[in-house]
Amino acid sequence: MCRVLELARARAEPALEAYRVYAEGRYGISRSMERLSSTLAPRPSVDPCLALEGIQAGVNRGVCILGPSTPPSLDGCPALAGPEPAVYHALARGRRLLYLTTDLDMSFRLLGMAEYGSRYKLVHVHGDNHYRLSLAQGWSGVLYTSQVDNPYTLPLGGFTDGDRAVVIALILGAPWVRVLGFHGGVKAWYKDYGLQKEGKVEVALRIIEHVAAGLGYRVEWRRWGLELISPRLHDGMGTQH
Repeated sequence: MCRVLELARARAEPALEAYRVYAEGRYGISRSMERLSSTLAPRPSVDPCLALEGIQAGVNRGVCILGPSTPPSLDGCPALAGPEPAVYHALARGRRLLYLTTDLDMSFRLLGMAEYGSRYKLVHVHGDNHYRLSLAQGWSGVLYTSQVDNPYTLPLGGFTDGDRAVVIALILGAPWVRVLGFHGGVKAWYKDYGLQKEGKVEVALRIIEHVAAGLGYRVEWRRWGLELISPRLHDGMGTQH
């Protein structure tokens, strides 16, 4: 096992713990089903070590995570990442995602954008989506993640694609993470079915705060969203805005 993969697995423990504390019991999720489903993940289309090294290098100057709402200016975002709607927002600004987090329930329009619109795809395998894994066939840069610790996937934890996008950046040591476009009440326009996600967004925020605390990040609310600042920047210099 390479160093970056060892590091990711070790630093993922707060995310796995947060999932157990905030999501598993509340939604009645069966951990045994999660474990079984994770074993169904195909072989990744990229070496996991190379993928994580690429993501780590990409976030080493900071990363902006894009949500479903139209983000403000992306000036000052050296790298972009996020859940499914982030692909649309990045391409609309002439940018490409460093990585996409998805469980493959996005609309077919976004599904078609995902290959070109993101360098790496972190495809999450859980209890009710293993039958959709074939949708990622042919994609490059695919790495499979799960909510349980096992040798078949990267145990990223988390509950939604949004908090997983934040968590992977924290695990890999990004100096700062800005979370943009996750306003309450936004409908899931990026899916082929209607869905209000307020309850899930609340859980996702709790998970982000839990992981940030476990890894020593400071959480600050800005007028445009949330910022998480690495302990390496806790010397009073802060970040540029």
